[in-house]
Amino acid sequence: MSPQKISFQTAQQAANELPLDELLKLFAGIDAWHFPGCASAGYPPLQVADCGHGVTLVAPPYGSATCFPTSVGMAATWNKELIQEVGQVLGRETRAKDCGMLLGPMVNLHRLPCGGRNFESFSEDPVLAGKLAAAIIRGIQSEGTAACIKGFACNNQQHAQKDTSSIVDERTLRELYFKPFAIALEESAPWAIMTSYNSINNQYPGDSAYWLKQVVRGEMGYTGLIVSDWDGIQSDHVLTASLDMEMPGPARWLTPTKLKHALAQDLISEKELRERAARVLKLHALCTPARTGEGAYSPPELDSPRHRALCRQVAEESITLLKNENAQLPLDPNRIRRIAVIGPNATCARLGGGGSASVSPFYSVSALEGIRALVGEQVEVLYTEGCSLGNATPVVPAEALAPLNGDFGEGLYAEYFDIQDFAAGKPAAYSRIEQQVDFSWGWAAPADGVPRIHYSARWSGQLQIADGGLYKFTVTTQEGVARVRFNGVTVLDAWSDWEPDNFEAGYANRNAEFSIEYEAGTEIDLVIEYQKTGTRGGVHFGWNTPHQRDSIQAAEDLARTVDAVVIVAGLSNQFEGGDYDRKQFALPAPQPDLIRRVSDANPNTTVVLNNGTPVQMQPWIDHVPAVLEAYYPGQEGGHALARVLFGVVNPSGKLPDTIPNSWEEVPSMSHYPGKDGFAEYKEGLNVGYRHYDSTGITPAFSFGFGLSYSEFDYNKPHLSADTLRIGESIELEVEITNISNCAGKETAQLYLCFPDASDRPPRQLLDFVKIALAPGKTRTARFTVRHQDVLTYNTQSMQWQVEYPKIQLAVGGSPNQLQYAEIQIVD
Repeated sequence: MSPQKISFQTAQQAANELPLDELLKLFAGIDAWHFPGCASAGYPPLQVADCGHGVTLVAPPYGSATCFPTSVGMAATWNKELIQEVGQVLGRETRAKDCGMLLGPMVNLHRLPCGGRNFESFSEDPVLAGKLAAAIIRGIQSEGTAACIKGFACNNQQHAQKDTSSIVDERTLRELYFKPFAIALEESAPWAIMTSYNSINNQYPGDSAYWLKQVVRGEMGYTGLIVSDWDGIQSDHVLTASLDMEMPGPARWLTPTKLKHALAQDLISEKELRERAARVLKLHALCTPARTGEGAYSPPELDSPRHRALCRQVAEESITLLKNENAQLPLDPNRIRRIAVIGPNATCARLGGGGSASVSPFYSVSALEGIRALVGEQVEVLYTEGCSLGNATPVVPAEALAPLNGDFGEGLYAEYFDIQDFAAGKPAAYSRIEQQVDFSWGWAAPADGVPRIHYSARWSGQLQIADGGLYKFTVTTQEGVARVRFNGVTVLDAWSDWEPDNFEAGYANRNAEFSIEYEAGTEIDLVIEYQKTGTRGGVHFGWNTPHQRDSIQAAEDLARTVDAVVIVAGLSNQFEGGDYDRKQFALPAPQPDLIRRVSDANPNTTVVLNNGTPVQMQPWIDHVPAVLEAYYPGQEGGHALARVLFGVVNPSGKLPDTIPNSWEEVPSMSHYPGKDGFAEYKEGLNVGYRHYDSTGITPAFSFGFGLSYSEFDYNKPHLSADTLRIGESIELEVEITNISNCAGKETAQLYLCFPDASDRPPRQLLDFVKIALAPGKTRTARFTVRHQDVLTYNTQSMQWQVEYPKIQLAVGGSPNQLQYAEIQIVD
């Protein structure tokens, strides 16, 4: 059968014609990364790729891909059109890897400010998350690649996620946790949905006929394919739950034997199985034309100039200006002669949290590299680490390192190997010069052509001893083994005691240290070797020198000698990610002390943050005039940051999450991580800004907040009618003027407000639009408000209803600056 006409009826016809034995093999993967094909219908197996801000392959052909800002950064753009373009890139690059489906986007809400996977989902708000998810899905699928929205639902913590049931009332489920899925299903029709690991009210979604048949297929009207998260099925209830694909394969639950038994016992009908098979075949039919060159799709594309340019633009629009006292920013290169770049994230491009959402880019640009590239010879850019990120000893800097036949200051010659080839002496899969050995790759591969599941690395060159005296050297690994040789002799050994057959040993972090006295001017032949043994990879080569000053003191001293300072601080995949939530709200020590002391030494200090979850800013924020939230900004993050710092780009990001003053004031944290296998969502609807609105507490920074180098003025909103009836809609328009002399972009945020409500938060986001405005220019932001958009969920009738006939629509550039209009709802 030719896959020319894509429809459920065509797929159903093909499914009806399949022999039963072939039909029963369609419902589980053939391995970890391939859906089964169907020979009778002419479809080969379909490979899937992971992640939502880039394409990640755990199976061949591996390789690198464009790494965008993670989803929380994308959400900070508040730009649907831009994120749809991101989806198009992801669709093309997925096909360039010969894959048919991307396992993303993830839309689970940020219920907890410590959520390990918050970085790879969008927001605390279901409308922002749902509409941006719909945008990226439209983009992915416009290129003939399947999107798989995940994970349904309430997967809001990583702690004991498979063993924890999210206990949530029905109203909160519909109005918050199911809503981003419902919006995306309506606005983009994703070709697949993935179920979550956790159970909801004691029913695992992958096994539950109630959640899948009644809610997803019934209430939400979804007709596409439903796939389990990997090893996410818990019981034989899956046989009757309307789940179409068990992953990974081979099957444990949806086996031909179990399915035949279920048929014989009348637990399921052959008609239902053929309907499931039709959904599998329809997915193949949707993906096949683009993969085979049929249909009006653009060619596969990877690491192209336009992909790189879009990556930078998304990073630029995501960067959120939180504080800018006395117009500290933008920096003027004509008035600055020397600038210091300081901090543990200054020389390493932090690309995301840990876990499966790890992308291996072809390249990445650090903050230091981006600033130096932008200012060139015009400004002298100086660097010191100030403090390390998760390691006790400072990294050995490039100034002390030289590749063979190279100069000191260049770094070391790095070689990356397939793990089997490393010991055999075969050529490296990838090589380059790297300035220092300080890496935390997490689940990602360290270089193009290197499989992320196993690799080894070698750095070689020379080490120069500048000052005579006692040195202490250290090597620290992240789930790996390492050794360091000086002049051919192993001096740091975090390898020889490794037991390859010991499962737990593979996931251990190791360290070794070595002290020795050297004379000034000594040059040492240096070799560092590392082998990944577990899931997350990383290695750090550090030292303490004989006359080493306190590293923060060194940063403080440098700050006094320059015209401006940029501190790049925050988190990395060592602190948040799949399988682990954040452990503390504060920045990892001693970063707060670094910020305070450096900013006291030089009041012209800007702090830049890399993180996927909010971090505590008091008391250090009182010491600095400017703060930029840069999230995990992707491979072009360094260039984007430099352009914002120096005013080439006007920041336009808005916070997708509330930044609290403390974890203790966040009600969901009182019920985290749960007890006896239950996580009770006792805060109900009071998540994120809804909690602050309900209680009157002022957060550190509000959801939707973000400064600009421009200033915008909003006129009163105009409504097309003041009454909204069943099946109807009204239009709201508001004129926005740029009253500054700087071109910029502004996001108009539309909120639904309940002035008479006593049992629910007083407002919720309805929609948003981002517009560009030249100085002195006025543009109109337009919104359509439908009757169904203003309904609330009644748990007694289990229906959406008009709960408050009198409501308000409020629009503005942030929740604290809104213009109101009142309307009547007629049911």
